[in-house]
Amino acid sequence: ELSSRYNIDLKTKTVLDFFARDGSWQTKYYAEKVKKLHAWEIDPIHKYNLKKNLPNGTDIVIGDSFDISKKEKQTFDMIVIDNPMGCYGHNNEYCEHFEVLDLVPRLLRRKGLLIFNVKLQPFSYKENIQWQERRNSFYSQADCSNLSKKFIYY
Repeated sequence: ELSSRYNIDLKTKTVLDFFARDGSWQTKYYAEKVKKLHAWEIDPIHKYNLKKNLPNGTDIVIGDSFDISKKEKQTFDMIVIDNPMGCYGHNNEYCEHFEVLDLVPRLLRRKGLLIFNVKLQPFSYKENIQWQERRNSFYSQADCSNLSKKFIYY
């Protein structure tokens, strides 16, 4: 567990889930352990389940997280980016967590915690040439279909 392994007092943290979806996976796990949770989700179909899965008082905003971030004045102690795999957005302008990382300095408090997932062996990767190119470029690798843990942790 994050709080005991790294001695982090989650009860004092204001957290942003950048891609909240329905809140049923990792967000639901830590939601009750934090001081305040903000959940941003683009698809309004998930609003009902976000309200059902997350504690009362969660600040749920439905809209494009990238657009919301441009207007956001608050900073957060912790940001969780459980990003979609592949390219997404109106014209596939975004890919995995890559563009979100550019927003972190403005959204994350000094000495904040950033959590994002890196899929070592992404599914449907070979079929998506644009995703392959962008991922390979981001990680400066010829082939990112099977990243090692050593590569990610160093």
